[in-house]
Amino acid sequence: MTEQLTADCIHHTHWDPYWWFTPQESNVVFCYNMREMLRAFEAGEIEDFFLDGQTTATYEYLQTHPEDTEKVSKWVKNGQLAIGPFVSQLDIYLSSAESVINSLRVGIKYGKSLGKAIWVA
Repeated sequence: MTEQLTADCIHHTHWDPYWWFTPQESNVVFCYNMREMLRAFEAGEIEDFFLDGQTTATYEYLQTHPEDTEKVSKWVKNGQLAIGPFVSQLDIYLSSAESVINSLRVGIKYGKSLGKAIWVA
């Protein structure tokens, strides 16, 4: 008898715009990837995507491509595109308690403006 194994995969990304690229180069790369993700949602190629526990990437993308706000909001509202709850990734050595709380407060508020902020990071 053969044992059947199941594996789950969560499509996700770690977005760090200042590590390898200039902010402008990073924005070009991220916008390309975001557009590919939206296309994959529309084509039914992916069911969900976890956007790294932060809302900054979505915010910056929609500043560049406001025409996609309705699409992004659709996927956020139905829970398939998970954003937040933080504004950006925390640095364990640089984050005070106040900055952590503020990042959560602002990130959750922005996530809700698009439909929903996740509560797990």
